[in-house]
Amino acid sequence: MHDISSDWSKKSVHDIIIYYMKATQPKEKNATNRNTLLINRNITTAIIKQFMLHNSVIGFEAISLIFFTYFFGNLYTYVNFSRKMRSTFAPSFHVLITVALHCIAMVLSICAVPPPLSRLTPHIIVAKDGSGNFTTISKALDAIPRKYTGRYVIYLKSGIYEENVVVTSRMFNVTIYGDGYNKSIITGNKNCKDGFQLPDTATFAVLGFGFMAQYIGFKNTAGPIKEQAVALRVKANNAVFLNCLMEGYQDTLWANTGYQFYRNCRITGTIDFIFGEASVVFQNCDILMRKPLKYQQNNCNFLADDTLEREKGRFKSYLGRPWKNYSTTVVMESYIGDLISPKGWLEWSGTQGLDTLFYAEFNNRGPGSNTSSRVRWPGYRVIKRKMAARFTVGRFLKGKTWLTNLGVPVHFENVVVTARMVNVTIYGDGYDKSIVTGNKNCKDGFKLPDTATFAVLGFGFMAQYIGFKNTAGPIKEQAVALQVNAKNAVFLNCLMEGYQDTLWANKGYQFYRNCRITGTIDFIFGEASAVFQKCDILMRKPLKYQQNVVTAQGKEIQYAKNGFVLQNCNFLADDTLEREKGRFKSYLGRPWKNYSTTVVMESYIGDLISPKGWLEWSGTQGLDTLFYAEFNNRGPGSNTSSRVRWPGYRVIKRKEAARFTVGRFLKGKTWLTNLGVPVHFGLFT
Repeated sequence: MHDISSDWSKKSVHDIIIYYMKATQPKEKNATNRNTLLINRNITTAIIKQFMLHNSVIGFEAISLIFFTYFFGNLYTYVNFSRKMRSTFAPSFHVLITVALHCIAMVLSICAVPPPLSRLTPHIIVAKDGSGNFTTISKALDAIPRKYTGRYVIYLKSGIYEENVVVTSRMFNVTIYGDGYNKSIITGNKNCKDGFQLPDTATFAVLGFGFMAQYIGFKNTAGPIKEQAVALRVKANNAVFLNCLMEGYQDTLWANTGYQFYRNCRITGTIDFIFGEASVVFQNCDILMRKPLKYQQNNCNFLADDTLEREKGRFKSYLGRPWKNYSTTVVMESYIGDLISPKGWLEWSGTQGLDTLFYAEFNNRGPGSNTSSRVRWPGYRVIKRKMAARFTVGRFLKGKTWLTNLGVPVHFENVVVTARMVNVTIYGDGYDKSIVTGNKNCKDGFKLPDTATFAVLGFGFMAQYIGFKNTAGPIKEQAVALQVNAKNAVFLNCLMEGYQDTLWANKGYQFYRNCRITGTIDFIFGEASAVFQKCDILMRKPLKYQQNVVTAQGKEIQYAKNGFVLQNCNFLADDTLEREKGRFKSYLGRPWKNYSTTVVMESYIGDLISPKGWLEWSGTQGLDTLFYAEFNNRGPGSNTSSRVRWPGYRVIKRKEAARFTVGRFLKGKTWLTNLGVPVHFGLFT
């Protein structure tokens, strides 16, 4: 018996079935017989796969399915084929009895374990026959209460719903589930050739945050002659589609913007039928190409559907082509059929994007997976495991932050914006809604860089309306929420939440505006040249023996231009510290390195800051070489009369303070202006 338990968590049930059958069946010496057996296996496997899609079979049921397939494949061969064939592939009597018992066990186990959807309680039922609350999906969506804050569930009973549906941007966290993608079907036929704009052709459009669909079919039946015709358009963050069908021809699925996750879905089409600008992962999906028009060629496909299978040699098929210059597509751990051209990928127009795109393949299988004859573009590569890990759900989609609570079956890894990922912008729906979270810390044995929930190494990164958290807690010591080791990084309206070492502003020019940064010890630290403008700097309640220190700037070279500037910020206690702030001392900063440079100017300093203002690191380290300065601050903690008397500390005047503005200190006009970000280049007062 072959042990498949160790592989179960890493493979789909379909993969396990194929693996088991290949491992247990004898080798056929006769080629004709061997092909026949393969066809029978494919037939039975296809039946089982469809069964699984509608019943969410897991665990023991999956093992039973393996025996089910083995049993009926063998039995069919035994009954219908020649005596010669039976002699080479006849199952023994005791095997048939054993497998039959497993089939009975399978049926009993499936009956005993209801599918996950049976646990959902719908708020609204849509039924074409009038047996529900509404007969159309659009009316059901309109009935969602405007102030509803939880997940709103709609059950779509079996039927064909001919309507164009829009889940608007105000409709948050909506779930729609059906009775199977070939039973609960939403269909339309709008297309560009008939005069519709591309967005208006969508049979189903999702604009609302946190949408989820399960067991639904989305179709556009316009046909190949009508050119662009979208079945499903998703322009929303944190969208999930499980066991769904997207069926069309050209432009079937428009993955427009936001994080999107598709699992166990079936997507069909001809030209560019998965397109858009979103960050998307398709996991365990069937990508099926259809028969196009005579003059057309297919792309972004892995298998032929029934309309193309017999004629696939007449049409060229490709994995993708670069719609935009920085087109990024990774195909990994997938089965690629023989319909895919050895070239693999197709140009869009001339050399457009061929040196700037990122197309990659990793560990694929099947007759179309051989990369020896692939394109030789500068942007194409066959990657290794370490790089492939960057494109997993956990790292590429930050899946742990939002998929976990949805109960979606998915693998996770940490998030790193690598050095090759330049000029990336990530935006969310608010730092309290779009949250990236982790809990790695030094006390548990991680090295400091590896504790970062989110690490930025790529030039020109920008984040807006995102929350970055490390929830390890104060007892776990150093635990980074955000590490920025990149030049020209911008963070707008973001949250950085942790305790010790929350924000590691490591290297390069960095600009933070309207951000909320919380922590206890050295919670803004590093060697970067960073300006924090109009930010809330919030100190949290530390452990009993600890004290709060906001900054620990690490300038090591005397004449280097790096340092921290906190301009027009608010230094306050958060809710956990406010009532007990008298029990804990809090300071503006301490010198991590000898030439530590920090300027606090035009800011509100609350009464929690010690009159001393600043704290030593260790003895007299850096006290005569550091540069700590204050200018024109306000608030009960801004009085400088009792500040430290170190040689490196000073209260500066306007002329010197001007050196530390965004325009001069970060050379902001040379790179921030073109980004269109809100920024004040000079002094506020």
